[in-house]
Amino acid sequence: MDETLGATTHEGGIKAMPGRIKGLGAALMRDALARAALAPVKLFRATWAYRQTIRGAVPDRLRCVIKDLRPRDLECADRILRGRWQIGARTFAAPLAQIFDAEIPRGETTVLEYLHGFSWLHHLEAAGAGASGEARAAISVWMKNFRAIKGTPHAPHVTARRLLAFFSGHRFLLRDADILWRSPFQIMLAEQSRYLARAANEAEPGLPALTSCVAVAASGLVFGEEARTRRGLELLSRELARQILPDGGHVSRSPGALAEALTLLMPLASALREQGRAVPDALQNAVDRMAPMLRFFLHPDGRFAAFNGAGEGDERLAANLLERDDARGRPFGHAPYSRFQRLTAGRLSIIADMGGAPPFPYASRAHAGALSLDVASGTHRIFGNCGSAGSRGAHWVRAMRETAAHATLSIDGLSSLAFPDQGIISSAAARRFGVQAAGDGEVSSRREENAAGYFVEAHSALYEKALGLTHERRLFLSPAGDDLRGEDRIIAAEAAREPRKGRTARHSFAVRFHLYPDVRATLSQSGDSVLLVLANGEAWRFRASGAQLGLEPSVHLASGLVRKTLQIVLSGPVNLTAEPDENAGPDEGSAPQNPQTIIKWALKLEAAK
Repeated sequence: MDETLGATTHEGGIKAMPGRIKGLGAALMRDALARAALAPVKLFRATWAYRQTIRGAVPDRLRCVIKDLRPRDLECADRILRGRWQIGARTFAAPLAQIFDAEIPRGETTVLEYLHGFSWLHHLEAAGAGASGEARAAISVWMKNFRAIKGTPHAPHVTARRLLAFFSGHRFLLRDADILWRSPFQIMLAEQSRYLARAANEAEPGLPALTSCVAVAASGLVFGEEARTRRGLELLSRELARQILPDGGHVSRSPGALAEALTLLMPLASALREQGRAVPDALQNAVDRMAPMLRFFLHPDGRFAAFNGAGEGDERLAANLLERDDARGRPFGHAPYSRFQRLTAGRLSIIADMGGAPPFPYASRAHAGALSLDVASGTHRIFGNCGSAGSRGAHWVRAMRETAAHATLSIDGLSSLAFPDQGIISSAAARRFGVQAAGDGEVSSRREENAAGYFVEAHSALYEKALGLTHERRLFLSPAGDDLRGEDRIIAAEAAREPRKGRTARHSFAVRFHLYPDVRATLSQSGDSVLLVLANGEAWRFRASGAQLGLEPSVHLASGLVRKTLQIVLSGPVNLTAEPDENAGPDEGSAPQNPQTIIKWALKLEAAK
């Protein structure tokens, strides 16, 4: 797999720049102290005595439905009803009614969170009323086997997902249910809601914390408990201030995280309005900012550009979310806080990542894709990043996060961000927070629009500290959208030219453009261009200078499947020879400039369709 992407490997995994996460040691210390303080609390929660503290009155009815905006999948429902489970890359067989009697290995956290979060219940509604009985049978087993509040099934964010799934599907579940099932179910909901109201602030940073806050507020609405609704909304307001950027992006810089956050927030806002309550300003303002940002990340096919752990997603979900956008905000060209650029003209749309790693601790899914591009012509994708591994295993996840898996430049096979996985602190961080990303150096961009077209210039210093090299990328898009030109520059500071360990410094580069699987690519006989034919017959010519042009194998995971494809690779040595400055004045002499390596490329429409 690593050879397919062109990444170099070593004994410990894929090669990455040395780096550290600022404040990681202090964060781990604070986390260890907090976990130590919680340890006796968690032991007490697993006891019969604690369960008595979350008992209380149970309302005779659930006052509202918290809608689930995710599209229902009848095929998924059919698989579940036949006892065939597919969770990411994991498949196994177990009858629905016995799924919570099945032995799931302790390391299968993704599987456990999916099963105990009950998000699959939403799909069963597509199978009709007949499926509700089997769903109730599975829930009965869950209520019997998992009463003790401990482990992954009762992690705050898993409990929150489970409650939201039941708040969304309770009418489906209670249809034809007798009082002997209905009563224990509603008691369980009330007790789980009380537990989560106490434990929500223990959720992991990011989407888990956001999910927990939403579920607390939702439980207050469903049970008519005003104090809990207020507490949930207060927690949510604080979390929105942490996670939603001024331009509407999510702090993780992931389109997928943004969509998931909107999927949580919009139904809560709708439930508040339906009960005649005012939607808090923090919630409404966040939704109003996020919807245009969601449009920003969509190509004309209605799917997302694949950045920072996001796949292309389901176009039905994006449509469902934007249908409920009251503000109808239009996508903009530059997202300065999320650090992305968007260029659109004619049939061509380009979305570009112009940022580095998100702040700790929101970088657990960050990719080393600074200055990478995702390009589409109409509803047909041309090239972009390889995508997200989802739950396909640590090796796939790591490979997809590397710079080599992105449509950008890499140097010496190294990634522009560090993914620390060695040493006591880094190993502890990987176990506790997931593999994090860190990068030393700034990433910036600016744009200009005029009658001649669209211009973007970006600068990345992510390689500067380790290698003494900086990367600049310039883009031009014609007003007609039939001509995209790019220029990648590598600028070598003096440190890059210093011998290392008794040998002359040498560096090599590779600029990659991972083609989408439906694109047919043919290298010209002269070897200086590639003809790209899209599924609709439209033809584009890719040309390059200043580098060796080639076609190599690649993989595509953005659609959720592992598919073979090709990548255009521009490669060569980095120039480390300083040249006189020809523009220097007579008094300045001809002091040598920092050496530059310039790679130019262009994508032009040859045959429209």
